[in-house]
Amino acid sequence: MERGSYENLYSVMRRGHNRKERRKTTVEEYLETIHELEKHVGWVRTKDLSRVLNIKPSSITKTLKKLHSEGLIIYEKYRGARLSRAGLEAINKLVRKHRVLAELLKEAGLSEIDAQAEAERLEHLVPDYLVEYLEKFIIRYREMLRKCEGEGSGTL
Repeated sequence: MERGSYENLYSVMRRGHNRKERRKTTVEEYLETIHELEKHVGWVRTKDLSRVLNIKPSSITKTLKKLHSEGLIIYEKYRGARLSRAGLEAINKLVRKHRVLAELLKEAGLSEIDAQAEAERLEHLVPDYLVEYLEKFIIRYREMLRKCEGEGSGTL
Protein backbone atom coordinates (compact mmCIF):
# COMPACT_ATOMS: atom_id res chain seq x y z
CA MET A 1 0.00 0.00 0.00
CA GLU A 2 1.30 3.41 -0.83
CA ARG A 3 1.40 6.25 1.65
CA GLY A 4 -1.36 8.20 -0.13
CA SER A 5 -3.79 5.33 0.21
CA TYR A 6 -3.01 5.15 3.95
CA GLU A 7 -3.91 8.82 4.22
CA ASN A 8 -7.31 8.28 2.55
CA LEU A 9 -8.09 5.07 4.40
CA TYR A 10 -7.44 6.44 7.87
CA SER A 11 -8.30 10.13 7.65
CA VAL A 12 -11.51 9.72 9.67
CA MET A 13 -9.72 7.52 12.21
CA ARG A 14 -7.02 10.14 12.71
CA ARG A 15 -9.53 12.97 12.87
CA GLY A 16 -11.39 11.15 15.61
CA HIS A 17 -8.18 10.35 17.46
CA ASN A 18 -7.05 13.98 17.28
CA ARG A 19 -3.61 12.73 16.24
CA LYS A 20 -2.26 16.26 15.74
CA GLU A 21 -3.32 17.39 19.19
CA ARG A 22 -2.47 14.38 21.35
CA ARG A 23 0.83 12.64 21.81
CA LYS A 24 -0.16 9.49 23.70
CA THR A 25 -1.55 6.65 21.64
CA THR A 26 -3.81 4.22 23.49
CA VAL A 27 -3.75 0.43 23.33
CA GLU A 28 -7.16 0.60 21.67
CA GLU A 29 -5.76 2.81 18.91
CA TYR A 30 -2.97 0.33 18.26
CA LEU A 31 -5.39 -2.58 18.15
CA GLU A 32 -7.82 -0.70 15.95
CA THR A 33 -5.10 0.34 13.52
CA ILE A 34 -3.65 -3.17 13.37
CA HIS A 35 -7.15 -4.50 12.74
CA GLU A 36 -7.79 -2.11 9.85
CA LEU A 37 -4.37 -2.66 8.27
CA GLU A 38 -4.61 -6.42 8.71
CA LYS A 39 -7.72 -6.46 6.51
CA HIS A 40 -5.67 -5.03 3.63
CA VAL A 41 -2.12 -6.28 4.06
CA GLY A 42 -2.21 -9.34 6.32
CA TRP A 43 0.73 -9.14 8.70
CA VAL A 44 1.13 -5.50 9.75
CA ARG A 45 4.69 -4.26 9.59
CA THR A 46 6.20 -1.82 12.03
CA LYS A 47 6.75 0.73 9.27
CA ASP A 48 3.05 0.54 8.29
CA LEU A 49 2.00 1.37 11.85
CA SER A 50 4.65 4.07 12.03
CA ARG A 51 3.22 5.78 8.94
CA VAL A 52 -0.40 5.57 10.02
CA LEU A 53 0.10 6.52 13.67
CA ASN A 54 2.95 8.97 12.98
CA ILE A 55 5.10 7.36 15.68
CA LYS A 56 8.77 6.37 15.50
CA PRO A 57 9.34 2.72 14.51
CA SER A 58 11.36 2.08 17.69
CA SER A 59 8.39 3.15 19.83
CA ILE A 60 6.06 1.01 17.72
CA THR A 61 8.27 -2.05 18.24
CA LYS A 62 8.37 -1.50 22.00
CA THR A 63 4.57 -1.26 22.16
CA LEU A 64 4.08 -4.29 19.90
CA LYS A 65 6.25 -6.37 22.23
CA LYS A 66 4.16 -5.19 25.19
CA LEU A 67 0.88 -6.00 23.42
CA HIS A 68 2.28 -9.42 22.51
CA SER A 69 3.23 -10.12 26.13
CA GLU A 70 -0.33 -9.15 27.17
CA GLY A 71 -1.75 -11.61 24.63
CA LEU A 72 -3.52 -9.00 22.52
CA ILE A 73 -1.46 -9.51 19.36
CA ILE A 74 0.81 -12.07 17.74
CA TYR A 75 4.13 -10.37 17.02
CA GLU A 76 7.01 -11.82 15.06
CA LYS A 77 10.21 -9.90 14.51
CA TYR A 78 10.74 -9.05 10.81
CA ARG A 79 7.22 -10.25 9.97
CA GLY A 80 4.97 -7.92 11.90
CA ALA A 81 1.82 -8.19 13.97
CA ARG A 82 -1.67 -9.65 13.82
CA LEU A 83 -4.47 -9.57 16.34
CA SER A 84 -4.79 -12.55 18.65
CA ARG A 85 -8.15 -13.98 19.71
CA ALA A 86 -8.11 -11.67 22.77
CA GLY A 87 -7.26 -8.73 20.51
CA LEU A 88 -10.17 -9.56 18.22
CA GLU A 89 -12.52 -9.71 21.21
CA ALA A 90 -11.32 -6.27 22.30
CA ILE A 91 -11.84 -4.92 18.77
CA ASN A 92 -15.35 -6.38 18.57
CA LYS A 93 -16.28 -4.54 21.77
CA LEU A 94 -14.76 -1.35 20.37
CA VAL A 95 -16.61 -1.73 17.04
CA ARG A 96 -19.91 -2.15 18.88
CA LYS A 97 -19.16 0.88 21.02
CA HIS A 98 -18.31 2.93 17.91
CA ARG A 99 -21.50 1.82 16.14
CA VAL A 100 -23.74 2.76 19.07
CA LEU A 101 -22.08 6.15 19.56
CA ALA A 102 -22.19 6.97 15.84
CA GLU A 103 -25.90 6.06 15.68
CA LEU A 104 -26.66 8.24 18.69
CA LEU A 105 -24.74 11.18 17.20
CA LYS A 106 -26.50 10.82 13.84
CA GLU A 107 -29.87 10.81 15.64
CA ALA A 108 -28.74 14.01 17.37
CA GLY A 109 -28.27 15.61 13.94
CA LEU A 110 -24.58 15.22 13.09
CA SER A 111 -23.63 14.37 9.53
CA GLU A 112 -22.37 10.85 8.82
CA ILE A 113 -18.72 11.91 8.60
CA ASP A 114 -18.87 14.06 11.76
CA ALA A 115 -20.72 11.33 13.67
CA GLN A 116 -18.08 8.77 12.65
CA ALA A 117 -15.19 11.06 13.62
CA GLU A 118 -16.72 11.96 16.99
CA ALA A 119 -17.59 8.32 17.69
CA GLU A 120 -13.96 7.46 16.94
CA ARG A 121 -12.86 9.93 19.60
CA LEU A 122 -15.51 9.07 22.16
CA GLU A 123 -15.23 5.29 21.90
CA HIS A 124 -11.98 5.48 23.85
CA LEU A 125 -13.56 7.52 26.64
CA VAL A 126 -17.04 6.06 27.18
CA PRO A 127 -17.24 3.03 29.51
CA ASP A 128 -18.85 -0.22 28.30
CA TYR A 129 -21.73 -0.07 30.78
CA LEU A 130 -22.80 3.35 29.43
CA VAL A 131 -22.88 1.99 25.87
CA GLU A 132 -25.39 -0.63 27.05
CA TYR A 133 -27.72 2.14 28.27
CA LEU A 134 -27.21 4.25 25.14
CA GLU A 135 -28.02 1.32 22.88
CA LYS A 136 -31.26 0.64 24.81
CA PHE A 137 -32.09 4.35 24.61
CA ILE A 138 -31.64 4.41 20.81
CA ILE A 139 -33.87 1.35 20.42
CA ARG A 140 -36.63 2.88 22.59
CA TYR A 141 -36.30 6.25 20.83
CA ARG A 142 -36.67 4.68 17.39
CA GLU A 143 -39.64 2.60 18.53
CA MET A 144 -41.34 5.76 19.80
CA LEU A 145 -40.67 7.51 16.50
CA ARG A 146 -42.22 4.62 14.56
CA LYS A 147 -45.31 4.67 16.78
CA CYS A 148 -45.67 8.44 16.40
CA GLU A 149 -45.29 8.20 12.63
CA GLY A 150 -47.90 5.40 12.55
CA GLU A 151 -50.40 7.47 14.57
CA GLY A 152 -49.83 10.56 12.48
CA SER A 153 -50.17 8.81 9.14
CA GLY A 154 -54.00 8.86 9.20
CA THR A 155 -56.03 11.11 6.93
CA LEU A 156 -56.91 14.61 7.99
